[in-house]
Amino acid sequence: MNRHVRLIAAAAFVIATLPTAVHATSITTGTRIVVSPTTIAVPIEIADAHSVVGWQFDLTYDATDLLVNTGCDPFGGDVYCSLLTGPVTEGDFFAAGSPFNLLIPGFVDLDPVRLDQTGLLFGVAGIFGGSTPPFPSGDGTLAFVEFTVLGTGTSPIGIVNPSFDTVAVPEPATVLLLFGGLPFVRSRRSSRNRFFVLGAIVAGSLLLSPRFAQAQTIAVGPYYATPSWDQTLGCTTTANCPRFVVLSNFNNEAVLDRETGLVWERTPNLSSSFPWRSAAEGCISAPIGGRMGWRVPTVSEMGSLFEGVLVRDVLSTTLQTSLPGGHPFSLPSALPFWTATPSTLAAGSAWSFNTAFGPFEGLVNSFFSVWCVRSGVGPAGS
Repeated sequence: MNRHVRLIAAAAFVIATLPTAVHATSITTGTRIVVSPTTIAVPIEIADAHSVVGWQFDLTYDATDLLVNTGCDPFGGDVYCSLLTGPVTEGDFFAAGSPFNLLIPGFVDLDPVRLDQTGLLFGVAGIFGGSTPPFPSGDGTLAFVEFTVLGTGTSPIGIVNPSFDTVAVPEPATVLLLFGGLPFVRSRRSSRNRFFVLGAIVAGSLLLSPRFAQAQTIAVGPYYATPSWDQTLGCTTTANCPRFVVLSNFNNEAVLDRETGLVWERTPNLSSSFPWRSAAEGCISAPIGGRMGWRVPTVSEMGSLFEGVLVRDVLSTTLQTSLPGGHPFSLPSALPFWTATPSTLAAGSAWSFNTAFGPFEGLVNSFFSVWCVRSGVGPAGS
């Protein structure tokens, strides 16, 4: 049995026998290590952990100052570059793993047009190789990520979506996917390409597994987003926004919201407006991104896009709403849109949503625009 077959077989065994993991108190970036005048390694630290057997996180960085060093040379004496996992290497936290630990190096998000790094490394994960307790606890280093320095190398690096949850064993199809990709892994001549293909196969298998149901992906497509209304994802700029993904397979006319799993029209049609009872027509007949199947969102779905704050003065309290900073949508401010939610408070009215001050009840014969959404489940009649 060759080395890759043994690796995959052992990985399948470890995944199938993992117990339930417990949340760690914190996961942060450590002090940057200078590898060369143009490269640094960033340790990913875990603190106050208890019985952790699996972990996962995304990493954000300023792509004008730092780039994940995907061109590192594992044969040149660089201890932070691995033949199998490239610029992401294992730390000492899982050092006692036996027979081995499984490290998923993640995926570097690229601009779909320029193929430049956007500032996101996502899906980095590790699984403990030991099968019996006690499992790793305390403090330690989960991994090292090596970067090429373009500027000063001091720009912020952020940890996004840390997760330590594991649940049931994987389905047989998950293990089959691991083995099914082996011939393609063996066919790659470049060691770096072989690593990324192997990582894709194993990470894809983990994402199919129920134990990693919270895992998220960002890529050119396809997108399989599980609604997770308990999470909040932030943005710094449009190019560095883990929450929203502009979908190139919809001609860049649609946006995936990774918080909720909803797909939104990127640029609402403001040239047409409708009374409430006819609002659905504006979405039902719209081939946004070359695809049909759009509808009017509910008032809760519309609200999920926005941030809100209550402003109080002596006489009143006012709600102010806005889209998150760095969002990719194209629309002016302070616009009303219909929702699919009828009003139960006032006859002849329905819920609408103003982008500046949130939900309000509008008369059904008013003419408002619609902001279309796409999902598998919607309100009756939408």
